[in-house]
Amino acid sequence: MLTVVLRQSTKVNRAIVNKNKEDKTVSTDDKKKKTLKILCYDTTSWTRENFEAQIEEFNNNNGTDVHLQMDYTQDRLDVNTAKFSAAYDGVCLFVNDTADVDTLWVLSMCGVKLILMRCAGFDRIDCKAAKVFNMSVARVPAYSPYAG
Repeated sequence: MLTVVLRQSTKVNRAIVNKNKEDKTVSTDDKKKKTLKILCYDTTSWTRENFEAQIEEFNNNNGTDVHLQMDYTQDRLDVNTAKFSAAYDGVCLFVNDTADVDTLWVLSMCGVKLILMRCAGFDRIDCKAAKVFNMSVARVPAYSPYAG
């Protein structure tokens, strides 16, 4: 039990310290870009490998004033792990993450405004509560028929 508490406290403290140290802008050749920080829950190594390549591509070739930064945790989102999002603008969730009203309340207290689903389903998100907490929810609308 002590190990679990210590592990959770360390993640929260690290997130808060990093949030306070970092400037939320990234300088490019001719302008500054706002950094959008996302915490990706319930990740595996293949998720991380695929996302990192796409995020790098986006950051190098997008014409917007947004720079993406994604961090990863193997923990699933629930009311106990929601506090890990203390330094983030949004969270990226998968099918086994739980975003019920209690979890969304913790996320909102951490400043999270964006919930991104990396799956088509969103039945584990309390969408009414997300609206009350002024959070936007995005999901995969459909899967490619060519995905294999």
